[in-house]
Amino acid sequence: MHERDTDLLIQIRDFLHLKNTVYNFKNHQDDGCKRGRRAVLIVREFGSLKNVIIPLFYGKLHGYKGKQFSDWLEKIGEDSSVPKSFKLLHRLHKCGFYRDNPAFND
Repeated sequence: MHERDTDLLIQIRDFLHLKNTVYNFKNHQDDGCKRGRRAVLIVREFGSLKNVIIPLFYGKLHGYKGKQFSDWLEKIGEDSSVPKSFKLLHRLHKCGFYRDNPAFND
């Protein structure tokens, strides 16, 4: 997001009870356009991904973002560079844990 939305990302982070930092990066595209800095919330912790991020978006994204999310869950299981402990996220997805768990569905 644009850096002007940093406060919004902080509010989202706090609402989700995440401890992650909201980073502010310079835009590195060198195509002659003047772009502002980017604000980014990066979530990498296993527990946050398993219990907050995946349930939040699972089955709720439509269009291309939904496809990207599904592809990401599939790639976790296939990518050799993903730590073995994170492969559990893929297995939970495949066995229907997120789909069938009423705590994760509205």
